[in-house]
Amino acid sequence: MDSHFDFIMAGGGAAGLSLALAMQESGLKNKRILIIDPEEKLRNDRTWCFWDSKDTIEPMVIHRTWKRLHFIASNWSRLLELEKYTYAMVRGVDYYQHATQRLKKSGQVVFLKDSVVGVTQKTDRVEVACESGIYTADYCFDSRFQFSDYASANDGSAHHLIQHFRGWEIETPQLAFDPYSMTLFDFRTPQDDSMRFFYVLPLTEKRALIEYTIFSENLLPSQSYDSALKSYIETVLKIRNYHILSVEDGKIPMTDRPARLAESDRHILIGTRGGRVKPSSGYAFLRIQKDSRAIVRSLLETGEPMKYRPRSPLAYAWFDRIMLHVMKHRGGQ
Repeated sequence: MDSHFDFIMAGGGAAGLSLALAMQESGLKNKRILIIDPEEKLRNDRTWCFWDSKDTIEPMVIHRTWKRLHFIASNWSRLLELEKYTYAMVRGVDYYQHATQRLKKSGQVVFLKDSVVGVTQKTDRVEVACESGIYTADYCFDSRFQFSDYASANDGSAHHLIQHFRGWEIETPQLAFDPYSMTLFDFRTPQDDSMRFFYVLPLTEKRALIEYTIFSENLLPSQSYDSALKSYIETVLKIRNYHILSVEDGKIPMTDRPARLAESDRHILIGTRGGRVKPSSGYAFLRIQKDSRAIVRSLLETGEPMKYRPRSPLAYAWFDRIMLHVMKHRGGQ
């Protein structure tokens, strides 16, 4: 394999694959791309959900959509019609397979199962050191997020919370769910000094993804997530006969600390590492798509990737800051 490429993706998750796809669907389609990741993306390790009003994502990768939304509290509930909006779910395994097939078909993209151990900028290139050797490119786009990096940045100058969750996809022998309505916020669970809720995403009348979500500064013991899920399903939803098809866990940094978009001129940060997570909600999938298109536009029009990358308008940055402040100091009320 040649050691020099036009672009290297350090990380082959949503951000790296989305950017590579955006390149292949543009005037950059003849550029050679190396995607480096320590594991093959063969399993459904996560799901992404997002609000959409413009059919932004190709229908073939969308697993489910909903047009009605439940909000539920202990003494109040409301069912809302989403009108022009759709709430959509993309499963990780579907997106990985879709993107990988498209990129391999192009003939311009090489996948390398390896770990990146270092990125060094030179005058006219960037060197990416892997366990198998050194590869060079004009630019390296790096999505390798380490949660320890986020934790070490908790310097007191900004709000820092974690959105952490565990989800069970369950199946029941009886009809238990309305597949056309989702429950996004069900607060019928002890708050315990932090904002906690369940959401229910029905996949069929007998199957649903049920997730327990907390916004707090610290994670819970593993058994606490399972206990809360069991209690909610059996006590609140009144479902006693079910089995668990799959389990997903996640932790997402929630901070209003300004994101660093690059380590150097040729070492560019993308995905969660590049600040694409919405600070007050965790939504990232559509923000990654928008960022990918902006990087491609920048490269095509200016020859460098940073010019058109989006930043949140000041008003929205303040909205995020206010919401994080409320969740941190009054999240359990």
